Amino acid sequence: TATAAQLEGHPFRIAPHTSRVDHACHPARPMLKSYFVLAWRTLRKYPHYTVINVLGLAFAIAGCVLAYVNFEIAYGFDAQNENADEIYLLNAEVETSGWDGTWGVVPMPMAPTLESEVSGIERTARLNWAGVNMRVGDQVFQENGRFAESSVMAMFDFPLRYGSPAALDDPQQVVLEARTAEKYFGDANPIGSDIELRFRNDSLVTFTVGAVTEPILAASSLQFDLLIPYVQLERIYNTAADDWSQWALTFVQAEDAAIAQIAAAAGRFVPTQNAANENWPLRAVAPESLLDVALTSPSKSNYWLKQGVHPAAIVSPGIIAILVLNMACYNYMHPSIS
Repeated sequence: TATAAQLEGHPFRIAPHTSRVDHACHPARPMLKSYFVLAWRTLRKYPHYTVINVLGLAFAIAGCVLAYVNFEIAYGFDAQNENADEIYLLNAEVETSGWDGTWGVVPMPMAPTLESEVSGIERTARLNWAGVNMRVGDQVFQENGRFAESSVMAMFDFPLRYGSPAALDDPQQVVLEARTAEKYFGDANPIGSDIELRFRNDSLVTFTVGAVTEPILAASSLQFDLLIPYVQLERIYNTAADDWSQWALTFVQAEDAAIAQIAAAAGRFVPTQNAANENWPLRAVAPESLLDVALTSPSKSNYWLKQGVHPAAIVSPGIIAILVLNMACYNYMHPSIS
């Protein structure tokens, strides 16, 4: 066999083994290292320029996140309701001299009238605003009350912490939202406790707590501190149930095939309402899916639900983010112009 000395200078000699790693097999390592070195040198050489660009990039990312969050909130309103795709809000198309727009309410008798006219309606639910002062012992606070039909508890998903969903069937029972109950009763179960409600006409009525809901989600169009049986609206304010000049927040739960029938049937009673209330004549009644209600809320008047996210809050942060991001990237690639 040949010795090492004999192989010295031989064109096919075998190179001795070494533990050195050939960077040609790992090209990413020196590349990443060079990026960090370049970034560090740039930071030391142009500290103000680098800070400005990094902040611009941060603002751009924050704008993108804000636009995404607003988008998720806007298009996630009321999705927690299991039957959201079957629930519709009845809107009134109002036309007067010099004004034409949409109201989020319709005449009060519209719901029972439609329920008797259209077979595809599963249920209807009416609500009216009731600003009240609520008293329990020495505690008195102003609360966002709603006169509500008992069908509201069946139509919407309001999980109960205490009590029965049939509480509103009793004209002397109310439903409290969890945070309202905690404000007056702490952690105790308030079912069966008495409360006093003073209404705007100075009527003072004692009710019993019949149910307590879990906290209402922020992405729910329907918000309330307490629900009051709807029959009390007529008793307290002498409002006749068949008065077409009075308005109510009205929902219907129906099959898709029944929606066109609802609009047509409602249209037949427009003259009745216009005769009762000549100052605000209707042009039409338009059912709107609950999942779209929050999206169109900024364009409505007499809207008694929670306002949704304005479209500008979704579009504007995204546009600003894209512009700032483009400027930051362009300046970073062309330091000579910054």
